[in-house]
Amino acid sequence: MSNNKNNQKPVSFHMGRLGGKYNVMHHQPNNNSRSFVLLNSSSNNNTHYNPHDEIHYEIIPPTYPTHPNNIDDDHHKKFLSPTPVPSLTRANIINEWGHYVHDEYRSPFASHIYDREPEELEKEQEEYETKMQQIRDTYGGWNFRPPQTKTSTQRELPSFDTIPYGDLPSDQFPSTCWQNDPIYVQSLLGEGKALLHRVKEGIYAEYGYPTLPDMNPQQIEERNKLFQIQILPNDNDNGSPRPKDTNGVGWITERTHDMLVRKILHAMITNDNFYVVLGGHSAAAGHGNNFLQTKALQLQYLMEPIFDKLGMKLFSRNMAMGGLGTLHFSMGQSTLYGEKDILWWDSSMTEKQTWSRDLFNRQGLLGGERVPILLTPTTYNLEEVTGGQLWQGNTMDGNGIIKLTESDSQAKKLPWAVRYLRCDERAKDLCNNRDNKYHSTCWEPRSDLGTREGDSIWLKHQAPFVSGQASWHPGDKEHLFESRKVALIIMHGLESALQLWEDYLLEQQEEKQGNENNKHNSVLPDTYWHVGSHFQSVQEAIQNYAPDDDPTTSKSNCVTQFVEYPHICKIPMKGMSEFTPINLGDQNSIRKHVKAAPNGYRPYIEDDQVYDGPDILSNAWKIPLGEVDVHAIAIATLYDKEEWVAKQNQNEGEEEENRRYLLRTSNNHSQHPNRKDMTPTTVSNTPKIQSRQTAESPPPQPGQGWSYVPFKSDKKAGYCDGSSMITCGRSISYSCLNSGHNDGHATIAGDSLSGWLIVNVPNVREGLILMRSEWWSVRGMTRTKDWKELNAGLTMATSPKFFKEVEDEDEDMGNRSDETQEEVHVLPNDIYNFNHQDSYHRMMGGNVPPLPNDFKFDVSINGKIVHSWNKDEFMKLSENVVYNVEILLLMNDQSFKTDSDLYGSTVELGFRVSSKSDTTSAVGISHIYYA
Repeated sequence: MSNNKNNQKPVSFHMGRLGGKYNVMHHQPNNNSRSFVLLNSSSNNNTHYNPHDEIHYEIIPPTYPTHPNNIDDDHHKKFLSPTPVPSLTRANIINEWGHYVHDEYRSPFASHIYDREPEELEKEQEEYETKMQQIRDTYGGWNFRPPQTKTSTQRELPSFDTIPYGDLPSDQFPSTCWQNDPIYVQSLLGEGKALLHRVKEGIYAEYGYPTLPDMNPQQIEERNKLFQIQILPNDNDNGSPRPKDTNGVGWITERTHDMLVRKILHAMITNDNFYVVLGGHSAAAGHGNNFLQTKALQLQYLMEPIFDKLGMKLFSRNMAMGGLGTLHFSMGQSTLYGEKDILWWDSSMTEKQTWSRDLFNRQGLLGGERVPILLTPTTYNLEEVTGGQLWQGNTMDGNGIIKLTESDSQAKKLPWAVRYLRCDERAKDLCNNRDNKYHSTCWEPRSDLGTREGDSIWLKHQAPFVSGQASWHPGDKEHLFESRKVALIIMHGLESALQLWEDYLLEQQEEKQGNENNKHNSVLPDTYWHVGSHFQSVQEAIQNYAPDDDPTTSKSNCVTQFVEYPHICKIPMKGMSEFTPINLGDQNSIRKHVKAAPNGYRPYIEDDQVYDGPDILSNAWKIPLGEVDVHAIAIATLYDKEEWVAKQNQNEGEEEENRRYLLRTSNNHSQHPNRKDMTPTTVSNTPKIQSRQTAESPPPQPGQGWSYVPFKSDKKAGYCDGSSMITCGRSISYSCLNSGHNDGHATIAGDSLSGWLIVNVPNVREGLILMRSEWWSVRGMTRTKDWKELNAGLTMATSPKFFKEVEDEDEDMGNRSDETQEEVHVLPNDIYNFNHQDSYHRMMGGNVPPLPNDFKFDVSINGKIVHSWNKDEFMKLSENVVYNVEILLLMNDQSFKTDSDLYGSTVELGFRVSSKSDTTSAVGISHIYYA
């Protein structure tokens, strides 16, 4: 293999590739992150790219340190080759999830990382290869092969980067691009339709309804009806349409179907991303199960390789949290949830308030460049508010599909997917049995972990299963079934999209036969797939809905609740939080936006993760031999294993530069300035402080006592964004390292000795800022417990220097080297205590110690104190809006709005707690919301 890295030429365009962490609008890079996107080209010309090639990657043993923090920052370094993945290795850190679990040639359960005998792993591999061949023989496989034409090796790449919404006019596509090659497109569409048919047949068989040779058309129709997606009329009577037929797994309206098709065609044509986001409570979060077993991640596991083969990238995020509804994220949904094509709500147990669910829907529609399809039971008056443009649907019970378990002996005869899923009345205990309902694990023994010095400290604390296995929480098979319902909704849209494009090609072909002068153009006309005007129309309708301007007469649930600031229901809200999961991980944390003290201190998470990289799959999740594996059907191809090796050897040397690329993800690459109210999800590089008031005293100085405080010491270090690429919650003190759960409750907390917490709030345009706080959760902060005075008497001290975990927002995170980072000097423990994992305790149902009578909470804006609330005032303002959510209004200045400024201004917020009688009383801040 040639090591001439100067021959590599990175390219920038949208594309479909496996993986989940390395996409635009998904993760911002810094020097300590694995922020690379794999781009692959497999012909002899630098401009050629085939987004539909089935590519597998083998990790070549690198010649540089393998720890991700030590990766050479030169993104042209080459160490990948397109051959099947041999196993998960420490070096397998690029696009790790997708290229590990979607390999048809190597069982993920045969990795040498498992602490098993080589003979066992070899047997595992042999069984996998046999299974995959049986699947190819039974169902077939993906066999798309780009046609070889005179221009196939010189395909130009259309650029969508500067086009609003990616809506490139069809007449501006290069003549040699794949989208303009009718033979290429026709072949791709045919393979795509066959793939979807195979996967659907797999789902039918998975639940005990395979298509048998002797089935007549009526039997097939009755079977299909059980799994159908109902397309309902757009008529809406004050809420959502209701299916009259109880058969089926889901419904969408006619208008929603058309938009789903449009979204899919747009993503296919532009090789773009497609986002599915789930919000909800503990059941949706998957408590009791491993995170990868939850329905959003099960959806990702099945559908990711399907989207990949069609040139798209799917990102499914489970943003649900226990003990909460969705309000805590809805109030800052545009940044905390990120972009959404489908927004899925599941919080019926904890969110009964209609106004809270209305806000969730509204912020979903307003809070992004994309306007999502809402999967939710009801949408209230949004059909009217959007002017008849709402896109909605939901899943259905699908109970007619599930065959009941009657006994243990009978269960063994049922398909694996339905075994113990629903039980006969006389056998309820079987379905409630923990071993039948849940299949979660906290630790899968590994060959690379457990024998190192100090490993015994955390190994002996690993629990036998993931906590939260309550009777009201669904098990993994219930999550699987729910994921299949949404998968079938999406596949219905995929089938319609492929058929629409194919019908257009046939029409074009017929027209050309009638007139030889007609050009056969395979790019769909703009009216079929452009999305921008549709998104803008929906968002403008909500913002301009006149009846909502008067909360006393409005019939919108959201507006009648927020009387003091009703415009929260009409403008996109942004947020930052210490709760996880959050979009972009720490990039949208409060810590990221805190102004450092003179010595560099700011709150941080002490990262003591036991290991990095993806978790190996639990053997408890393995589908038994002989049972239907739908995922295996989705990844199966008819390509020869050796074919890739031959291709590799043939293209070595001078042509290697055309085949592999590593592209560093850009910080500010994906956001198009399509609307004046759209702002980037990250802070601007040059924050502009807009001072509207003159401070009468010196501005507050950042203190040194505010700390990151996790709930019950369950800190969430790592990357916690709700996707399949998470590396979250692997602290040495955690008792379930393999759980993968992102569900983390934390605050930035301070007491009377902590001084000021200064937070720069970026991109404020509407003059509205709120926060969620907790006064009841923090007592006796570790950091300040030995301090005798404010900031230990070192408020203005500039030394010793303190390492900054997150860079200042005006610094270029991509150019900061290890040599420029500040050294940490720790003062004696009687002055500083650097154990920041402050233990705190939610006193559920018990007596919460009251705040002291002389308690005061100060808030400053741009250097001037604007609120100084005493105990009674603060307690009144801190009443729960909904369970476990206390919202305080900090700023509501509608004169602040600057229409001419696209990104708004940065506002400097300050917080200070004071009490002379009880310095241990503290306030924690979990969220800051703004617009």
